[in-house]
Amino acid sequence: MKIKSVCVFCGARDSVDKEYIDLAAECGKMMSSKSIDLVYGGGRTGMMGAVSKAVTDTGGKVVGIYPKLLDDLEPLNTNLDNTIFVKSMFERKELMIEKSDAFLILPGGFGTLDEIFEVVTLKILKQHDKPIIICNYNNFWQSLIDCCEEIINKKFARTHARDTYEIADTLEDVFVKLGY
Repeated sequence: MKIKSVCVFCGARDSVDKEYIDLAAECGKMMSSKSIDLVYGGGRTGMMGAVSKAVTDTGGKVVGIYPKLLDDLEPLNTNLDNTIFVKSMFERKELMIEKSDAFLILPGGFGTLDEIFEVVTLKILKQHDKPIIICNYNNFWQSLIDCCEEIINKKFARTHARDTYEIADTLEDVFVKLGY
């Protein structure tokens, strides 16, 4: 199946180093150049804002799924093709999963961790069979990857759990793994 929409999970804080904002912007440009729609959390700050702005600025389509409870923490991006308002973070994840053909994880914080574990767990439970790509830019996620390996090695998860996601070190690798 051709990937037409990718849900990008990433950080929303403006305080991160510029290299991460630039990574998100480059990701957005690459998505748009391949006619891949962005599905994301709807915020306008940090990496989330950078990826959505880059997709929009280069003519791509963006769907934001935004819980109103974030109004004071993560301002809404009002420059989207489609904004869907939801009541909870759980509902946000449900819709992002439903509306995406694949998942791309860029560097992020605790919200991003929550999203990673949600899509991986649901894939283990055979609730979806969509690609999950973790972009391990500058080894950002290496300790998490190592932790997941330890969980499997200590038999807290089946060995096939490692087959639910792929690791890419660069954005170029990400899009190769997505079939582009």
